[in-house]
Amino acid sequence: MEKDAEIYCNLDFIEISTVTTCSMSYKDPLGDDFFFPLDEQLEVLGSALISALEKSRDLSSSPEEKKEFTENAPDILSGKFREWYDGYHQKWLNNKPERRLFEENLRRQRESEWLNNILKCYGYKNEKALYKNMQACSATEESEEIKFFSQGKDESSKGTSGFKIKSASPPEVIGAAVKYSVARCTGKGADLVAGKLFPDGVPDTFEDYLKSLNLPKA
Repeated sequence: MEKDAEIYCNLDFIEISTVTTCSMSYKDPLGDDFFFPLDEQLEVLGSALISALEKSRDLSSSPEEKKEFTENAPDILSGKFREWYDGYHQKWLNNKPERRLFEENLRRQRESEWLNNILKCYGYKNEKALYKNMQACSATEESEEIKFFSQGKDESSKGTSGFKIKSASPPEVIGAAVKYSVARCTGKGADLVAGKLFPDGVPDTFEDYLKSLNLPKA
């Protein structure tokens, strides 16, 4: 089963959160949501990501549910579709009651509470100030590997995207991957964030970074 987490970083903090799939991917209210200073120890960052991934869930539609929807749904233009869909949706929710946690009204309420808490905690004047220079990464664990993807980083022309490490890597190696994945972002303000994470310059490769730390290969 694929497990997911998201990593956000600006000039003030690194956030590591559990992501769960429920039709779409959302921050899981029953998962982890950690905040760390940019100079946090790598072992702590790595342990946080491990924990966040462990709590990731898959609440998406089962093959049987997909079959029921595709075979039984009336034409979307018919007057019967909305009534049928509402009934199907309620049944879909009842199949896994935890799906209700991701209903739009509850998600919006959590997002508002999250935003207000962050603004208060870090003293931001508004949402724009919070997201200024914000970089985003994702981490996906599957088949005993953790794959990292960085915002704006696209190496698809070379047949690769992001980088990966073994799930069994030591926490400090996983933490180093968290930090390095943020530094690879290319969004607005990325150079400022990378410069604060790596004052002496971002290593050319993750392997170079591990060597500089005297850590084993991932």
